[in-house]
Amino acid sequence: SSRRRHTRYISVTGVQTCALPILFLAPGSSVTISAPDSVPTGPGQRLAFARWSDTDRFGKTRTITVGNQNVAYTALFKTQYLVTTSATPPGSGSVFPPTGYYDEGSTINFVPQPAEGYAFGAWVADPLNPEISPSSAVITQPMNVVASMVRNTV
Repeated sequence: SSRRRHTRYISVTGVQTCALPILFLAPGSSVTISAPDSVPTGPGQRLAFARWSDTDRFGKTRTITVGNQNVAYTALFKTQYLVTTSATPPGSGSVFPPTGYYDEGSTINFVPQPAEGYAFGAWVADPLNPEISPSSAVITQPMNVVASMVRNTV
């Protein structure tokens, strides 16, 4: 039986703990590879699985049938930042979109959503990013978006 040497590896850019396995598999055999959903890279930031280097058709786990050529598969990740949204005082409403991780470079339009009996007053400046306008922001770092609501007096 003739066995060929096939190198398979998953490289994760920016993650130093990545293992690079070399597998020796017979042509026609199959192997399943998987990448993590996300990898934390610091406070309020992570790398999120985007796609495989050779295609957009598969999710983070895929099965590969070994051919006659050596092949490398690379998991590609995108940077995401945690955007925390809230309203003050507690119970006075919320901000849309909700707290979550958002892609670096994406533009988010924040919308205050006052609870019954409240009206939107003003945006509270983020002490970490005071220069960012909360009504619309390009995501380049973690941020806090707080809407100050005022009680209706009518």
